[in-house]
Amino acid sequence: METISDIEMAFEGIEEIEVIGEALEISYRGGPEAKEVFLNGLLESNDASTEGISYHRSGNKLRVEAKTGGMGSFLWGKRTAGFINLTGPEDIYLQMKSSSGSMDVSHVRHQKILLKASSGRIYASDIHSDDLQIQISSGRAEAEDLEGTVHLQLSSGRAGLKKTVGDVQFKGSSGFVEIIDVAGLVSGTMSSGKATLGNIAELGEIRLSSGMLEANNCGLGSKTYLQASSGFLKVTTHSSLEDFNFDFSVGSGSLTIGDRHSSNDLLIDNGAVVTVKGSVRSGKMDISEY
Repeated sequence: METISDIEMAFEGIEEIEVIGEALEISYRGGPEAKEVFLNGLLESNDASTEGISYHRSGNKLRVEAKTGGMGSFLWGKRTAGFINLTGPEDIYLQMKSSSGSMDVSHVRHQKILLKASSGRIYASDIHSDDLQIQISSGRAEAEDLEGTVHLQLSSGRAGLKKTVGDVQFKGSSGFVEIIDVAGLVSGTMSSGKATLGNIAELGEIRLSSGMLEANNCGLGSKTYLQASSGFLKVTTHSSLEDFNFDFSVGSGSLTIGDRHSSNDLLIDNGAVVTVKGSVRSGKMDISEY
């Protein structure tokens, strides 16, 4: 294949980076002592008309974009390969976007960070952010050692979060979500997909449609609200059920809380300060102590 782009550049004073990687491998790695941003990009193709990798600086923002021709060109025999690798300060605003390529981001601290991919792969580690957005379609996302607030969104893909200090909000369709070890509040919705939560400090508002959600060793609290439509929601909690009141509406589904089973509305008054509320329509819900 022919080399279309081969870039090595250094930039001072960069506070924001946007990368559009298309099918290329893209990465950013922050360093505690780093002052400059270093860009290393390579794109090879068997089509000499491929546009390649471009970069543009506007003030303190650096934008890097790969134009590979997309997946459609592959069907006509066009092949491309390459990468966009960046290193720089830990404190930086990142917007990393990929289609079918892979993404690797580590050691970043900023108020807001966006990691977005379609059928590609996202891997993130050691990220501190008040607003970390992870968005994946039919691809795969993995993130660990996070601190702050995480917003996770996926369609038919697969996503996993491990070791988060802070709150997590997730939204899934027909995909699979796994969220493990969260020292904070976890809230989210699942449609026809499957979700597994484990070792969560406190459950917030959890809504399930026709899928399945299993929450193991998860705490209950004043913000907990549980809803199951035609799906199955199973919760095992490290909280004591006797420390809470329960107020649930039940349609044609079934509800079990501890040793209490009901196919009608269920009100349990333990004389507690906090009441856990929720609803079960045609689905099934089971809440028990861990």
